[in-house]
Amino acid sequence: MNLRKSIIIINPIAGKHSAEKKTQRIKDWLEKNNFQSQIEVTKYSGNASEIALEAFKKGFNHFVVVGGDGTINEVASSIYKGKDVSLGIIPNGSGNGLALHLNITKNIEKSLEIAFGNKTILADIGLFNEKPFFSVSGIGFDAYVANKFSKMHGRGINNYIKAVLKNYPKFKPLNFEISCNNKIIKEKALMISFANSNQFGNNTSLSPKASITDGLIDMCVMKKIPAPKAIVMSPLLFLKKLDKTKYLKIIQVEEAEIKFPANSYFHTDGEPYKISNISAKIRLSKEKLKIHVK
Repeated sequence: MNLRKSIIIINPIAGKHSAEKKTQRIKDWLEKNNFQSQIEVTKYSGNASEIALEAFKKGFNHFVVVGGDGTINEVASSIYKGKDVSLGIIPNGSGNGLALHLNITKNIEKSLEIAFGNKTILADIGLFNEKPFFSVSGIGFDAYVANKFSKMHGRGINNYIKAVLKNYPKFKPLNFEISCNNKIIKEKALMISFANSNQFGNNTSLSPKASITDGLIDMCVMKKIPAPKAIVMSPLLFLKKLDKTKYLKIIQVEEAEIKFPANSYFHTDGEPYKISNISAKIRLSKEKLKIHVK
């Protein structure tokens, strides 16, 4: 068994506390519990990926992320093909979808206990056009909102709700052609979400039965709910019951091909991108990611 060589990567923008306060609490916990770890604070978007890749090349095999789903994606995308590496999570982002799915607390000290513990799972990894996602990916309205949200001053649930309310009425559903499970399905939909975990973020869910260890992706085809009714039905996202309505169809797949209008938006774990081509392939990676859990 390889000796654990740990690095903690902190996103200073994520969360409510300053990077200095977070770093000090982590240092205090490490000293109290006799753990050794290098600590790095990211300086810009994409830096977490660079830090993780460089650390991996230097022989680090235990990566602890202090941040949200986007930072987790950066780090995990850089290490998941490595042998005998593991990921610990200190949830400190806007949505914290993967951490919520795994029932990992936002308390720094308690989540450090999990991240430096020995209990792990082997988690599925989704690929959207070969770009990894670990909790959820999507194309359509959720990705469009993620793009708007990324340009707003400040993060958090309140700004996300503002972005949804501002853009929902004018967003036109997209025409999708879905090839999966030996079938071709044509749908006019608000969005298609690809759920690896059961979390859409902020403890909301489109696919409450999704599992990151079942070898399947829950493809959630969401039709647009008329605006007045959407407001009334919005609590169903938090109650995890939107899948019981006629507006949401869930199809479990190992892989799928989606065709859609050009210049649409997609996201992987909440990070938005514009896609110029008119199709995408979604599949599970043959690799698994070892994640520390309770």
